[in-house]
Amino acid sequence: MLYSLFSMPTASIQETLEAGRHIVDAALDRLIPSVDQQPESIHRAMRHSVFAGGKRLRPILCLEAARMIAGSLPAGIEELGSALEMLHTYSLIHDESAARASHVPCGVRRSDGHSGRRRAADLCL
Repeated sequence: MLYSLFSMPTASIQETLEAGRHIVDAALDRLIPSVDQQPESIHRAMRHSVFAGGKRLRPILCLEAARMIAGSLPAGIEELGSALEMLHTYSLIHDESAARASHVPCGVRRSDGHSGRRRAADLCL
């Protein structure tokens, strides 16, 4: 059970963050296609990017804000938090790809997987 940072003083911040991360990771696992579904390479890249680690602060803050307003976690709020995490992952990949592309001369194509990662990031949207 995820405790509110503001209404349940018995839960430590660490416990709240850990519980929230588990809720969001479960929702992400449910929402992102498995690597067994076609196209496998894109789904593998999506999962790799989203599950590469992280604190999940954005979705946890979403969960806790909803809990503060509604008094408990509203149905479907973990999907909204997951959407925030996918959008964040998308922005990180595109920022990294743009930064790397700025160092490549015009007309030179990169073949190191950046386009596949960008497609996977686009699908996270």
